[in-house]
Amino acid sequence: MEKYGTVLKTYIVHDARGISKGFGYVEFSSVDGAWNAIQNLHMQVLEGRQVVLQYARSQLKKRTYKTAPSNTLYIGGIPYECSDRDLQDMFKDIQNVVDVRIPVDRRSGQIRGFAHAEFLNVQSAEIAKPLLKNLAPYGKRLQVHFAEHKRVGVMVGESDRNRALEAHRERERDEREKELERMESQLEDRFHRVP
Repeated sequence: MEKYGTVLKTYIVHDARGISKGFGYVEFSSVDGAWNAIQNLHMQVLEGRQVVLQYARSQLKKRTYKTAPSNTLYIGGIPYECSDRDLQDMFKDIQNVVDVRIPVDRRSGQIRGFAHAEFLNVQSAEIAKPLLKNLAPYGKRLQVHFAEHKRVGVMVGESDRNRALEAHRERERDEREKELERMESQLEDRFHRVP
């Protein structure tokens, strides 16, 4: 946007859960900058989506979400071009992750640009929040907020948490075993191949 004029503010509109509603605002220093952006970007495809640009009448007011700390983080602003490997790399240095849910568009198979990461406890999520906020995959800064829990009629007890943790550890063991088998197979192929 900077090539069309000086950008003063940007704001992406989110719902109460912290999920992007699919639109936002860009405030330019002049009407000419906004006009240039509209002329050059209206109905163009940007990051796999067709963009509609039009003038807005109101001033930008950034709304901040103040949710109580929880053991689940909402992570927004994940670039659509992120691969599975990129997503795994995002969490490689983060401790006590129990589960990461990344919604995928059913038609395109493309990630929807956000995730929810569940941690062993609130303290782990509090430690992970600034670490994730400092990441900028593909140059795009992540938005990280505590997620609200909206479980109706379900109480999560210690035994549920222990089961989730054990399931997570088992998945990690299985993944490590598969990776070792794959590496061993590659080594065998490399050394047993006759030219």
